[in-house]
Amino acid sequence: MRELAFTPPSRKVIAGIAAVFISLFLINASVQGPSVHELVSSATSPLSFPSFFSGSSGSSQDGELEKIAIVMVMFGLGSAQEGQHMVKSILMRASRPVDIHIVCSADAMTFLQSRLDLVKRPAHDVYVQFYVVGADMIKERAKRAGTGSIYHAGPGGLVKMFLHEIVLIPQAVYVDTDAFFAVDPYILWSYLTNMTSTTEILIAFPHAGPTVSGPSLICSCVMAMNFEEMRNQWFMPSTLVPGTEKTGLANLETYAMQKMNPKEPPYGDQGILYAVWRRFPERFWRLSRAWDITGCQGGQFYSMGLAGEAVGADAISLEAESKSQKLGSEKDDAIEGAIFPGIIHYNCMGGEESVFEMQKLMVRHDWGPMLLSVVRYKWVWLNTGTATLRTHVVQENEIRFYDELHAATLRK
Repeated sequence: MRELAFTPPSRKVIAGIAAVFISLFLINASVQGPSVHELVSSATSPLSFPSFFSGSSGSSQDGELEKIAIVMVMFGLGSAQEGQHMVKSILMRASRPVDIHIVCSADAMTFLQSRLDLVKRPAHDVYVQFYVVGADMIKERAKRAGTGSIYHAGPGGLVKMFLHEIVLIPQAVYVDTDAFFAVDPYILWSYLTNMTSTTEILIAFPHAGPTVSGPSLICSCVMAMNFEEMRNQWFMPSTLVPGTEKTGLANLETYAMQKMNPKEPPYGDQGILYAVWRRFPERFWRLSRAWDITGCQGGQFYSMGLAGEAVGADAISLEAESKSQKLGSEKDDAIEGAIFPGIIHYNCMGGEESVFEMQKLMVRHDWGPMLLSVVRYKWVWLNTGTATLRTHVVQENEIRFYDELHAATLRK
């Protein structure tokens, strides 16, 4: 049989083959895999992965994303020192732009501004607006509503029932200072946007269940709030607006039905919230206790079953997890019998010291490591993108409660 002679390929042929392979390699490298929003979706719109993890960011992206609106209250330097970590956790974990509205005292604003000044290039656009409000302003507004408070939180707690009259935006998520987000705040924001599609719903907040809750077993620490409807329905009445003393939701009859002294509702703002909820349950939704996970374990009305967990417990089945969580009899706020840690809340610590400075909390085996991951995350490490952080201050002499603004229109 005749043998065929092998002729080596010319340099031009080799170069052509190499060019083809290089082109294929470059094309493959440029093609992105499925975006996270194709793999994980929320109830209302897709989630995008936080850009400080994925390495992509930019204001051009942010212009196409729905903003998250969060409201906080900080009165006094200690409150700001504590609340800075909630703000930091929002910036660490938010997957899109955030507007943060902070009703505060002047010293709290000054402290928090010093922290925000360290962030020049956040992953997503951040806008922080401070509302410097005096305690006397809050007391006067409460007086016009026929209520007050002797609870230790004082005007700084009571103002939570009037946030919709100071922060004039359609809706917002309210969060306390002694807590931090363990997940993307957009998950909670998605719940709020779903809630506000039903216009009569005013607030969603966590509680133990409608048949077992009292003023101490609900929590105004985190609330999904429909500000627009709260204004429309006069959640808090006002002597400046005729008729609202009877038609406003938190009127004298509402307190009387719960045998409450309107000037001394139990737990201040929480007592007001409880009284209105009991009278008008159709205007409220239950927020999952996932957004009020006690960081103290033991003093609350449920347990996450973390005590004594060993290495490998992170691979526990959903069935086993649901059995380990003691959620009580009314657990319609759970998914397949279990809840997840959305916000860790240290509401059971006494004293004025910031919970984030307490060493005894940091060394706990349950939420201690997660707490440390927020407290020790440096503000300058939030410079992970190309977006911007802006702040604005609304001074006390520029602020008018909504009842004042509305009354002015009636006089015209």
